[in-house]
Amino acid sequence: MKRIALFLVCVLFCIPAFGQKVDTKVIDQINASNAKVKSFTADVETVIKRRMVVYTLSGKLSCEKDKNLRITNHMVVNGKFMSDMGSNGSYFWFYARRVDPNNMFYAKYADLNKTNLKDSLNPLWLIESLNMIQVDTKNTTVQMQGDKLVVFQVKTSTRKKQMIKAIVIDPKQPTVVANYLYNANKKLVTSADIESFYTTNNGLLIPKVIKGRWNDEDVYITWTFRNFKFNVKIDSNVFKMPNLGVNEVDLGNTKEQYQGIND
Repeated sequence: MKRIALFLVCVLFCIPAFGQKVDTKVIDQINASNAKVKSFTADVETVIKRRMVVYTLSGKLSCEKDKNLRITNHMVVNGKFMSDMGSNGSYFWFYARRVDPNNMFYAKYADLNKTNLKDSLNPLWLIESLNMIQVDTKNTTVQMQGDKLVVFQVKTSTRKKQMIKAIVIDPKQPTVVANYLYNANKKLVTSADIESFYTTNNGLLIPKVIKGRWNDEDVYITWTFRNFKFNVKIDSNVFKMPNLGVNEVDLGNTKEQYQGIND
């Protein structure tokens, strides 16, 4: 997918006027398939690479449309609890043992634009990257680039800056195969390439391996999902913000700057 990402940079600010008439039959088909999934759980292996450091986590993913999400991780080698990231209709939060200071950061969605949160940490980006949501075609431009269909969306970041999201679709499958987020200077901020899929009994394509990159932190992440279960009942307590016994920082109501978070 690297060549696709590079090619997209060349055309980002040369795209035709928004609102042009395009054939969205493939997108309609993808949306119809995704609409069948209301909730899902999975085991997830996460491999994180930052410069010369590599570590592997084992975790659990729970998701319930539209904003309920929870991922918890432990170190594979010793079982040590490492991270907790979650979201519900009101709040989102994340905790990582390797972040210094060792806080749990959170905010109300209503305060999202007050957080100065780095775009790669936006919880909505993570939910979108799982490929289970509807592809919005309003106020977008859709183009064929090679054998892929690309949907360009103009977005405003949590830092009140213009961003462009590119959703790459393979019409032959059909499914979303990548999500890219660029800033106004055509720089790739974060990406999520779906490397392989599971095919369910009813024909749904479910991500098996997603490779992500957070450019701000020079971090590469590979998620491998197993044991998917769909449309299952998930205990509502899963999506409650936990008490981890650490200092809690409301990013929507702080003037402090934290390295790698909102600096």
